[in-house]
Amino acid sequence: MQILITRFHLLLLAVTLAITGVAAFRIPADFTYSAHWVRSTADWVWPREVVFVAPVAQVLLLIAFFLLGKALTKNQYAKSQHIFDPALTTLMAVVAATQLGLLLTGMGSDVDFIRFTAYALGVALVILGIVLFEAERHTYAGMRMPWPVR
Repeated sequence: MQILITRFHLLLLAVTLAITGVAAFRIPADFTYSAHWVRSTADWVWPREVVFVAPVAQVLLLIAFFLLGKALTKNQYAKSQHIFDPALTTLMAVVAATQLGLLLTGMGSDVDFIRFTAYALGVALVILGIVLFEAERHTYAGMRMPWPVR
């Protein structure tokens, strides 16, 4: 049986759970997150309970990748593990960083970690685009088209 989940992924889940625990105690009960603005006023707000979404999202990611690992044959797993492992790590890290941003915002910190996370994710996607442009194409992680790729 192939398992795509590593101890590092479980560590990221534990960190997110710890951030959520701190947020549950440190963010005031009446705090709302501004989610959308029109001109300079917030017209869409989220309640404080939005901090409980991140651990649920990470658990769903872990379940999805666990089932994916069980569904792959040994040959498919060997050919695609080097892609699925960093993909899961990146998704879990983005969720954890966003959770940290929600905690800092809810506590009234001057650090805009949400914006920092968005810029870091943008840079990571540019680097990923460059790497994928140069990557070798193959059946499980590349493009499958009826015509050959030059």
